[in-house]
Amino acid sequence: MNENENSNRYDEDVPLTFIEGRLDSASQGQEGSSSKKNMSFKYTGKRSLAMRGLVSGKKYYFNKPGKVIEIDHRDLVFFEGVPNLEKLDSSMS
Repeated sequence: MNENENSNRYDEDVPLTFIEGRLDSASQGQEGSSSKKNMSFKYTGKRSLAMRGLVSGKKYYFNKPGKVIEIDHRDLVFFEGVPNLEKLDSSMS
């Protein structure tokens, strides 16, 4: 029984938070065709953050504080409300 307990333990040394978006009919049409530009987000948390874009299926991994990743425009609606993610201004015109 002790062996079984050890095999079910989570690895406590890995500081990872995983968030997977949820697609519902209310959020589907809001960002749709009006915004087709990818945006960059900066992670401001203390550990790491992994997310999966529900529309694109892409995996996004912020492995440390300050990490910047470009997010597919189809997934933006799911990233805009996430704590510890800062949307960066991408005005390069």
